[in-house]
Amino acid sequence: MNSGQELAVILSVLLGINYFVGMMINRRKGTALFRWIREGAQATLGKVSEARWIGSASSGARLTVAQAKAPFRRVEMAYLLATRELLPLFWLQRLRGRRDELILKALLREPPALEWELLRPYDTRGQRQLEEKGFRAGPEMDGWVLYHRGELSPERRAQIQALVQRLGPALRGASLRRQQPHLVARLSLPADLNTPAADLFRTLAEGVKP
Repeated sequence: MNSGQELAVILSVLLGINYFVGMMINRRKGTALFRWIREGAQATLGKVSEARWIGSASSGARLTVAQAKAPFRRVEMAYLLATRELLPLFWLQRLRGRRDELILKALLREPPALEWELLRPYDTRGQRQLEEKGFRAGPEMDGWVLYHRGELSPERRAQIQALVQRLGPALRGASLRRQQPHLVARLSLPADLNTPAADLFRTLAEGVKP
């Protein structure tokens, strides 16, 4: 066996070990996140009526609150874990800013009067698409540009600003529309789960209440 073959064998063994270890880490994180999100949702949004794994506990899960408390009517959530089983892909995802992520889609009791979306200043493609739909660029908010369609009152501006500030670095994107689902939010999940998920859901509710 030459040096190239030996290197290939070593890399194969290391990747195999990484796959097993990464799968175990994700399974443990996935199970903990499931409990964290479910407990927080039931404390603030309402009873979780449906919950299922996305493939397995090491990948993520979907949870639904079919009869949610105001201002929501229905909330669907899915969390996806980073691919720790494949180390090269995991680091590529981290370089692109990908972390363990929660995607929340919600129907409100009433469609919002003001439609808005938060975009990064460098997302010129997204900005052009919104402008073509009649959205206008508004104020910058802690690294985000607020695009809106409808009257942006000082009260609504302060409400959205507070949402951005409270979510902080966890915020990956958010939009509020008149068509369903009204609210779509993408959030990075915390590495530790010391802060209750209920706080996160309360912040989202405060940010979109009429």
